[in-house]
Amino acid sequence: MTADVILSSVPKEQAGAASAVSETAYELGAALGIALLGSIVTGVYRDFTAPAGTPPDVASASHESLGGAVESVTALPPHEADALLAAARTAFVDGLSLAATVGAAVLLATAVAAWFLLKGQKLEESPLPTEDAAP
Repeated sequence: MTADVILSSVPKEQAGAASAVSETAYELGAALGIALLGSIVTGVYRDFTAPAGTPPDVASASHESLGGAVESVTALPPHEADALLAAARTAFVDGLSLAATVGAAVLLATAVAAWFLLKGQKLEESPLPTEDAAP
């Protein structure tokens, strides 16, 4: 539908340029969205508190990524490893939850903006090709 609205709002001679701008904006928006939401997850994850008594090198590796946490706990006793992994998993899920909430809020705001900006706009009607028009 977005391509239809964009292409119907420009003269036919400029359809190629409008399509290119539309595709570029889509790609840029996707890249920025991934960067923003990924930064939120990373920021929340790296802020988790390792359990008391966790060696600094293990805590540092655990704050890099969830995979780093899983790998680094192999040197810890089982009860300490379980506590560190639980803290890391909770922080990761919290980050994903916050990123999903932010993404949903942006999507809702975009939908409301599109509703108001496109209200009353008519799409150009193009006749459907008939079997008689075939070459």
